[in-house]
Amino acid sequence: MNFYYVLSIALYILSLFLPTFNNTNDIYGFNCLLLGGLGIIFLSPFMALAWLANIFYFINLYRYRKNRKTVGFSILAIVLSLFAFGIEKIPMHSGGNTNVVFGLGFILWILSFLIFPLHNIEKQQNE
Repeated sequence: MNFYYVLSIALYILSLFLPTFNNTNDIYGFNCLLLGGLGIIFLSPFMALAWLANIFYFINLYRYRKNRKTVGFSILAIVLSLFAFGIEKIPMHSGGNTNVVFGLGFILWILSFLIFPLHNIEKQQNE
């Protein structure tokens, strides 16, 4: 297995257990993964598009295991994940919204997408 593949998965899993958004109530990565799709329902484009990056990341993982090209899906996942920087407020369970402060989980989540395509670059250099 490729080093970058394993590192990317490790960072992604770690990001699920760390605060993604910090404020008075920390919001952990697994909450964002489970509830991020609500951005589609609430018509929040930044939340919805950033959440869709996860789906393309999982497609990447599957395609990599089947020895298929992953560059296009990697780029798409990276671009979609950058929409998370447009999230200004997050709905809270109390009915209000909270301002966004990015946490360590968010940084690791983005890094997992950025590291994944490095195996393609390494492979091209070896050819």
